[in-house]
Amino acid sequence: MLALKVGLLQYIGDEFGPELAARLLDGNEFDGNIDAFRVFLQQTVVLKPTSGRGGTLPAQDVCARDIPFLEFVDIIFKLQFGAASDIGSADAWLGPAEDSLGKTVRFRFQSSLLKTAMWAKLCERLGRPAFLRLLTGVLAVFPDTSAQPNLKWETFRYRRPAENTYNIRKTRMYYRVSNLVKHIRFMGAPTQVLLDEICGAPIGKSKKVRKLRNLIEHAKRRELSIDYLRLRRSIVTRADSCDTVFAYCSAPNQVIRFVLVVVYRLLPSQTFGSAENRSKLSKAIMTFMLLSRFDTFDVCAFVGSLKVKDIPWLGKSEKITSVQDLELRTTILRGFFKFLFGVLIVRIVSRFWYVTESPIVDASPNLYFPHSTWKRITRVWLQEYILRFLCKVECPFDMSAPQKNIANFGILRLIPKKSDLRPLCVPCSFPIGPEFKKEAHPGFSRKQTFTPDRIRPIRDILRFQQARYVNAYPSSSTGCHLASVVGKKILEFRQRLLQHGGIPPLYGVQFDMKHCYDNLNQAKIITCIEELFAIESNHEEYFLRNVSSYSSSCLSYRKNFNLISVRKDIETLDVAQNDKYAARKDVVVDNGRLAKYNKSHVIDLVRSQVIESVVQIPDDKFQFFKRTRGVFQGFPLLATLCDVVYNSLVDNVILCGLMDKSGTHSLLLRLADDFLFISTSKEVCHKAYVNAVSAEAQRYGAYVNMDKLKFLDSSVPAQSSASFVGLSIDMKSLSIHQGSALRIRIPQSCRKSLKGSVQYILRFLFQRLQDYLIDLDLVTVETALDSIDEILAPILQITTQLFQEAEGLPERAKLAESHVFNIVNGVIQRWTTVNGDGIYLKCMGPYLESVFNRMVEAIGNIPV
Repeated sequence: MLALKVGLLQYIGDEFGPELAARLLDGNEFDGNIDAFRVFLQQTVVLKPTSGRGGTLPAQDVCARDIPFLEFVDIIFKLQFGAASDIGSADAWLGPAEDSLGKTVRFRFQSSLLKTAMWAKLCERLGRPAFLRLLTGVLAVFPDTSAQPNLKWETFRYRRPAENTYNIRKTRMYYRVSNLVKHIRFMGAPTQVLLDEICGAPIGKSKKVRKLRNLIEHAKRRELSIDYLRLRRSIVTRADSCDTVFAYCSAPNQVIRFVLVVVYRLLPSQTFGSAENRSKLSKAIMTFMLLSRFDTFDVCAFVGSLKVKDIPWLGKSEKITSVQDLELRTTILRGFFKFLFGVLIVRIVSRFWYVTESPIVDASPNLYFPHSTWKRITRVWLQEYILRFLCKVECPFDMSAPQKNIANFGILRLIPKKSDLRPLCVPCSFPIGPEFKKEAHPGFSRKQTFTPDRIRPIRDILRFQQARYVNAYPSSSTGCHLASVVGKKILEFRQRLLQHGGIPPLYGVQFDMKHCYDNLNQAKIITCIEELFAIESNHEEYFLRNVSSYSSSCLSYRKNFNLISVRKDIETLDVAQNDKYAARKDVVVDNGRLAKYNKSHVIDLVRSQVIESVVQIPDDKFQFFKRTRGVFQGFPLLATLCDVVYNSLVDNVILCGLMDKSGTHSLLLRLADDFLFISTSKEVCHKAYVNAVSAEAQRYGAYVNMDKLKFLDSSVPAQSSASFVGLSIDMKSLSIHQGSALRIRIPQSCRKSLKGSVQYILRFLFQRLQDYLIDLDLVTVETALDSIDEILAPILQITTQLFQEAEGLPERAKLAESHVFNIVNGVIQRWTTVNGDGIYLKCMGPYLESVFNRMVEAIGNIPV
């Protein structure tokens, strides 16, 4: 449903007539609120549906009841939303309840906006029937021109813009296991089936595609003479030695060459009409092969770059006879290339290679493992993994029918690392195997993966309870969730040392945990969760109110999240009264869904996730396994459970008795399973390491990875720096820089235009230029300028490359000038926001001038 934003007064005029709208503005000398009422009518905005709403209107008899205005509003609201309550009855919305202190609370959310004097005055002037019609005719109300909608009478259904069916992805190429056979055929389907697949609909024996039919039959005959296995052996070479897992892969350029050879063996060069068209196709295939998993390839843009008139098998005759004929040829060509890229090339690659995403930033976005090599690697690895962490079980559900509500099931997927494999459990709504027949359940799609609606609220409650636990015990440890938090804590530690007389010699130990998720002790997980909730009564209840945030136009994006509260603070769930959400620039909409969980329900579901989760390994045997230790990586609760357990590990083991040492200053940083401990005492630092490798720590399932263990000492040059979660830390001065040379990989969706690419570069700049890197209360001017330079260096490099490639573009000079100005101005704005515009901005003057001149010189001669 589309929506239109209009003024309240205009909406009343459109719905009830301009005379009524004009009469609302009339006043007299005895009406003291008429000026405020006029402002209310003129500034309030409503979201008006542009099509039929299809909702159920409240009963009209409420208008005839002789009841106070506030009760009138409550009845309307209850009739609109009463059936949608997840708690179990409509009374949960409006009925009273008592909290743990005996205070009476009421479940009144969106209707509170309508209970002001201005809305009561509007109801009086319009009359109750018209007022009811007004409320049931709008989607949302924006009071006082604010972007915050505090009223929404039905679920606003956000609809993404219609997706172009010719924007294709190659997701079906990934994670496909295949067995090679001697005779491989990609065009083996009947000609009519291939023709219908290209045209997108059954077309019978239409003369309009007669030449296309002949082309397909010709390709099928040519394929009979192709020996794909022999062709691959002649093009793709194997590595002599394999030091890492990645060395087993086929080189991307060899895979691309193989695809090009196969395509041109199947489709001779005259298929594309001219050498220019063939050259563009080769470049397009290379571009498509180098896309990442979720990048899109625009078939329409590619077809638009070709010379359609040169392609001989389009249309009834060689010449284009009309505009309609050109459109028909273009449509057929789009379908043909959609089949070529989205089906044929995907089948070719997935038949010969197991394709995964690459974890290496500066390499190709994809890794291509020959199927035989991948099976050999994973077979040996899985045998050891099953022996250490899993136990075989029978299928826990009926595989002859789709299971639509499996909360603890997933398919095992292996992701390559440098010298190992990472097991991921992808949550799924049904198993795979010969017993599950898709044809027997035509209404159930295999693409329907498991959506953890039951799990995500539990995760939100766990995080909410973590914050409550920290408030109850301020000395308890919390991990860092972002690298920026790590950097800020280090610089604040530096400030504390400076306030105590300067930075003394520092010592540190850095380590991570080996197979963090696989080794977690299941009993400890449940114990730590129970301790987390021990501060609450056994009858505590958690209420979740589902809301959505939209762009100000309600069309660009939508994000769903939950507001959480315990019973005694339930008023905070009222979006209309919550100051935190009233100040947001985007549109926060109450979805009218309230859910309730009690303490025992949360703990029981965590226990189920930890102990009862089942994984299926997608091999020939279709076996099922449960864990004997650890948790499956990939489930929604995993990161939160690990965080809770490691917080307990830090408090009770690693830092036990260390932070109370007099005369010493210490800092422990943790991001997931990466640890960095810094102290002014070498003895304390060593004790933290001893605690981390102790038997007590191993009872948590925490085993220090000795291969990555590193001791730090600011007085020893070789040990005076540390690289931690992407940050380079100097132990002598505790200054921070970006840990490694930054690289910018512009997504293909942004590379469609030069403007889109430079906008992505600007977003990269603002994401990387964190406040703590340039905050002069934490760092020196020199360190701040170095941080800026480290971020601008890769920006300068890729910007130069982009504008050199677009040398013939008419608007290149104007866009280059604007881009350079935006970069420099963005740095100035961030600097002044953090540090003010005083003397330090003058210190930046020469530096920014040099940056500006370097960028202008590198991009070329542009008017400035």
